[in-house]
Amino acid sequence: MAISYFVRMRARAGHEQAVHDLLLSNLVRIRAGEHGNLAFAVHRSRQDPREFWLYETWIDEDAVSRHESGEAFKAYKERLRPLVEGESVLFGDTEPLAVRGYTIAPPGPTLPERFVRALGTNDAELLREIYDPDVVLYTPLGWPIRGLDAVQGFIGQFHGGYPGLRVTLHDQFASADGERVCFRFVIHFRNSGPFYGHAPTGEVGTMSETHAVRLRDGRIVEQFVGDNNFSIPHLELVAWQMSFPRDTPDPNRVIAEAP
Repeated sequence: MAISYFVRMRARAGHEQAVHDLLLSNLVRIRAGEHGNLAFAVHRSRQDPREFWLYETWIDEDAVSRHESGEAFKAYKERLRPLVEGESVLFGDTEPLAVRGYTIAPPGPTLPERFVRALGTNDAELLREIYDPDVVLYTPLGWPIRGLDAVQGFIGQFHGGYPGLRVTLHDQFASADGERVCFRFVIHFRNSGPFYGHAPTGEVGTMSETHAVRLRDGRIVEQFVGDNNFSIPHLELVAWQMSFPRDTPDPNRVIAEAP
């Protein structure tokens, strides 16, 4: 369960800058390696320059414990205490119910973890859980593949051509609003079955991919595949001489460009 704290305090006269600097030092410490923080903000009143507010959200109580148990945090609290008016301190201990700006992760596996399991097992029920029915998949062999049924058929071809494939997740990121996710995984394969009608080669290897996805209501509605090495593409393009789409316009707007 995520936890949010709201803290109000008022600096003693003449100590406003010291309090200001100490509160901002939290951000430096958190960025240096305190994991589990979703949001941390320092605010100063526009009406009273001696009044400060903190807002912080942590993924769970263990993250809070790690944050507060370090020697640097304890030293910070000892330095801050005499600089603020004790009676001015207000503390709120809350559970965030709805936010915009960061993601409150539900309990259990992340979407990339669920995707890797779905891809590795070809679990139809799990695939329906993680994919929007109107999903569009952009992959080198299909640009695009539209709809959940077509995506499931595409995944089924891989399980036919590479039975027993194993998938391992190695990195994952999510945007603050929870609408975009990027992750990198490796497919461990043996080509012992036919792939789109092509005879198996018996080749064994690993295939690294990076996927960028857009979510709608927590499910993948748009997915872009990036190949990081050429073990499987070599089979598709060299051994089997498969055709592939040449016209692959990006459906999203241009964010920046160079001459």
